[in-house]
Amino acid sequence: LVMSRSIDRNTPTVVFHALTGRLREVFALRVLATLGLPHAEEHLLAQNLASAEELLSDPQYEKLFIERLKDSDPEGLAPGMARLVTNGTTTDFQAAVDAASLVFMHSALDGVAYDLCLFSAFMRPTDWDQFVEKRQVLLSDVKEHGYEEIAKRMREKCLADFERSSLLDKVNRLFQLCRPTSPTGFDRDRLEEIDRSRHDVVHGETLAPSIADMDKAIDVLFRSGIFLLQMVCKRYDVELFAPANPAAEQPQEDDGTDET
Repeated sequence: LVMSRSIDRNTPTVVFHALTGRLREVFALRVLATLGLPHAEEHLLAQNLASAEELLSDPQYEKLFIERLKDSDPEGLAPGMARLVTNGTTTDFQAAVDAASLVFMHSALDGVAYDLCLFSAFMRPTDWDQFVEKRQVLLSDVKEHGYEEIAKRMREKCLADFERSSLLDKVNRLFQLCRPTSPTGFDRDRLEEIDRSRHDVVHGETLAPSIADMDKAIDVLFRSGIFLLQMVCKRYDVELFAPANPAAEQPQEDDGTDET
C-alpha cells in the first residue's frame, strides 16, 4: 500500500538531493526574476506610456479625464499614469515570485518530512505501533491473518493516511519518533509562521506573502529539512552518501532502547 514507494537505506540521500534540487530551482527563479525585472520594467513603462497617450488623445474619453486635466499638467498626466500602472504590475510580479518560491520550498519540505516518516517505518516498523495500538480491530481478522500481519496492515494504513497531514504534523511525528535531546538549530516558531503565510497565500484573498524577508524564509525551510534529515539519520544509524551495501538493506529490529 505505502511501501510501493522506493524506500531503502539510501532514501535520506535521495531526499537530500531532492531538497537541494528544489532550492536550486527556487534560487534560479528568484535570481533571474531580479536580474530581468529592470529590463522588463523599462519596456513595460514604454508600452504603458504609449497606451496612456493614446487613451488621453482619444475624443471619446475626453469627459472621463476633463476634471483631472483641470488640475494637472496635461503633459505630465500620461507619464504619471504609465508609472502608476507599471509600479502596480512590478509589485504584483514580485509578490507572485515570492508566493511561488514559498509554495515550492514548503512543498519540498513537506515531501522531505513524509519520506522520512516512510523511512522510519522501513527501518524500524514497530516504532509506528504507538500510533495504531489503540485502533479497533476485529478478532476474526486477527484469528485469520495473525497479529503480525494485522499490525503491518494497520501501520501501512496509518502511513498512507498520514500523507495528507499538515507539514507541522509530519514534523511533530518525526520528533516523536526520534526524540532529540537538544534540537539546537531548529526554529519551530519560525517554521509555524512560514507555514501560516503559505496557507494564506494558497487559501487567502491576496497573493502577497505576509513574510517580509522571503530569502530568509526560504533558508529556514531548507535548513529545517537538513535538520530533519540529520535527526532521522542519527536515530536510525544511517549515513548520507553511504556506499551501497546490500547486506545493510534490511530494516532494524527494535531492541527496546530509546535513542536520542
